[in-house]
Amino acid sequence: MAFDVAYVSLLFQCNEINQAACDIANAVAEERHTITAGGIAMTDVYQETRNKEKTVAELRKGLQILLENDIDLIICEVRPFYTTRRLLV
Repeated sequence: MAFDVAYVSLLFQCNEINQAACDIANAVAEERHTITAGGIAMTDVYQETRNKEKTVAELRKGLQILLENDIDLIICEVRPFYTTRRLLV
């Protein structure tokens, strides 16, 4: 079955999708007695605005849902640009 991310994003807010993913991860972890993992990725906010505050706010929104759901391992995807890596320090 094909999965159209653009179509799904029109139907649901990002935080709703992330919450559903956390619910699934927590259910599987409980059933399989394992840890949960989730990730945040760089956004286009920095490339578009060059605004550190807006970019950090966007990253925090993605991180917040993982923290609220007690995700055990958080993976941070960072583009290999010095300017974007500096935002995480």
